[in-house]
Amino acid sequence: MRIVPVAAALAGAAVIAYALLPGPGPDAPEEGIVHVGAIIPLSGDLSSMGADILVSTRFAVDEVNGYLGERGRDWRMALAVEDSTTRPVTALDKISALKARGIDLVLGPLSSAEVRHVKGYADSNGMVIVSCCSNAPSLAVPGDSVFRMNQDHSHLGPALARLLEHDGIRAAVPVWRGDTWGDGLHGHFAGAFDGVVDDGIRYVPDAPDFAAAASLLAGRVGDLVDEHGADAVAILFIGFDEATIFFQTSSDYGVLGDVRWYGTNANAGRSRLLDDPVASQFAGDVRFTAMQVASGGSPAYERIRAHALSELGRTPPAYVYSSYDAAWVMALAIDEAGTDPAAVREAIPRAAASYVGALGDIRLNEAGDLTGASYQVISIVDGAWEVVGTHEEGGPVVITG
Repeated sequence: MRIVPVAAALAGAAVIAYALLPGPGPDAPEEGIVHVGAIIPLSGDLSSMGADILVSTRFAVDEVNGYLGERGRDWRMALAVEDSTTRPVTALDKISALKARGIDLVLGPLSSAEVRHVKGYADSNGMVIVSCCSNAPSLAVPGDSVFRMNQDHSHLGPALARLLEHDGIRAAVPVWRGDTWGDGLHGHFAGAFDGVVDDGIRYVPDAPDFAAAASLLAGRVGDLVDEHGADAVAILFIGFDEATIFFQTSSDYGVLGDVRWYGTNANAGRSRLLDDPVASQFAGDVRFTAMQVASGGSPAYERIRAHALSELGRTPPAYVYSSYDAAWVMALAIDEAGTDPAAVREAIPRAAASYVGALGDIRLNEAGDLTGASYQVISIVDGAWEVVGTHEEGGPVVITG
């Protein structure tokens, strides 16, 4: 039996209807408010993503509560939002604060570095984490407290390699964030790319020296351009919103504007890069192109996309869909199993398997992570993000735009 949220109109008002819905489980909450933590970066390097995620998560909770009302349930879901500041140590402080309030079920954190830092606490304190966005393969541990509505980047690294190869790139210079996520993705890309991978530049997230990094990068790129030609050299940026500052600094070096730049799912669709005139111009000049998890086609996708467009004034990044689905899967697990964390942990894979959401069919692997490896290629075209291609693992990159 599959749970499929669909939009319907009744008596001129928009309502939510649901098809193929089971009744509540025997341990479902009888009544009252169930508080679920939401550890979201509302400040720091992921703040623009955090703002988007908060919009989609709140929208999902509103829909969940509409569903509960329609089905005659007497419990409702509410968010207890905490700002992680995009810092692992803060995320740990926030999850321990939620635990002190009696909240054991948590949406987030977003980044793999944050999830790694809180995982031990969650495991030892009987909590459950559903992260929309973490994708470090090192966190794929069967039977732990962490579930992820994202594919781990053992798939994304090779996908990026195929994209660069498709575009005729023979030498890549990686610039990456020195944390769990950045180090892992860099390694998976470097191991898969069929060309020269320069030693690149690894920067410290908390105190990046982008002036020095850009100067060093210009020298490395210049040497590779002399050897391979500008059309065959590219820079792969593996970072968060600090891309804006790095692009500003890099725009001072002509050679860095002569080669292609690529990014990851953490850059795809992000507004901060477009909002800065210098960074946006540079990104357009270097045809900055990234990859994100494929989504689309379901009623839930169209609904959250329309809501995000209305609230944000722009096309939302892919992570709004995974955060929407994370909230729904958590709610469905609670509706089946109640609020006992051990029972919810057991129920989440079943809830995911019964649900068709914004990402389509949701299937989790034995580690509790989203299965599959379908990606969209997204680029900045005329000052806006636009999907320009697709890639299925094992297949070619197909550029459509």
